[in-house]
Amino acid sequence: MDVSSRSLSSLINRVYYEITIPQEDVVNPVDTDRTDPVYTQTRSGMKDISESITAFAHDNGTLSCGLKIGAKKVTVYELLSYVTEKPVEEVKIYSVTRTNMFIEENGILHSPMEVK
Repeated sequence: MDVSSRSLSSLINRVYYEITIPQEDVVNPVDTDRTDPVYTQTRSGMKDISESITAFAHDNGTLSCGLKIGAKKVTVYELLSYVTEKPVEEVKIYSVTRTNMFIEENGILHSPMEVK
């Protein structure tokens, strides 16, 4: 993978999270197979969740999700705001753990440790 002089953090474009959240708080689960847009209001305007999310599963109080990151993509807290129908400030009570980060290039996920 040729990365020239870009920083590692600027190359990472996929992040996976596990969030501790009660089942009853998940009001709007996300269907990752959906092809039509799913919009949510954010501080910077309307964003399409379907353009950002790559994985979504909720089981036994743990929400696992994968997000594309970068400009015009939803943050994990914006996703949680949509899922719970609560303001971003209120969803920060949930325990969010980043479990993995990748560099997606041409449909292939690379570990940041592979960068030379």
